[in-house]
Amino acid sequence: MRVLIIGGTGLISTAITRTLIARGDDVVLYNRGQTDADIPEGYDTITGNQKDYDAFEAQMTEAGSFEAVIDMIGFVPMDVESAVRAFRGNIGQFIFCSTVDVYTKPAQHYPIREDAARKPMPSFPYAYNKAKCERLLEEAHARGDFPVTIIRPAHTYGEGRGLIHSLGLGGHITSTVSVSESQLSHTATVLRSGQHAIVTTWDRRSLRLLATRRHSVKATTQQVKNRWRGINTIRQLRKR
Repeated sequence: MRVLIIGGTGLISTAITRTLIARGDDVVLYNRGQTDADIPEGYDTITGNQKDYDAFEAQMTEAGSFEAVIDMIGFVPMDVESAVRAFRGNIGQFIFCSTVDVYTKPAQHYPIREDAARKPMPSFPYAYNKAKCERLLEEAHARGDFPVTIIRPAHTYGEGRGLIHSLGLGGHITSTVSVSESQLSHTATVLRSGQHAIVTTWDRRSLRLLATRRHSVKATTQQVKNRWRGINTIRQLRKR
């Protein structure tokens, strides 16, 4: 199967690339060629910037047809609009990497089901734009431009990146653990900035990892709180 991955060298997509190569698929990556990744030989690369929409669409026309396209980097509606123009009627399946953050929070019911409301706040641009992208792709699917599959990963981690890699400020943190009546929290001191971050965790094993490792962090205290808000972990732990 001929597969195009837009991206292909990031935290999630590196594993996808490896899996497809190992399976024997004809893998083509489209990216800027600026990220090193531990990927075996057996793939082709088209170098370009997906944000240069005219050039991207011309490159995709030249590349020919694909049985599947996996878009790992589409973020704003213009990215998706360009992808629809580039691949309309010329691919077997379009797979879009979205995020669980597209779901309305707080949700009406937990755990959140796939068909839950998707109305993130404009104040959270990442989720807000991803939700817009999803709607555009659903419209493309309904028109018959190409079949669409949307995946919504939760918090991700992998090689070289700890459980809170996406929260960092560029320094390192050391960890302590504290328990209050309302939540089990992970208190971290950012050595470079001197700020504190509160990270709520709901898994005992993850908590032990957080408490014993040093992690890079890139976010303010409030961003960390916002990311993990709404989880009453102490109740879950008491049930175990």
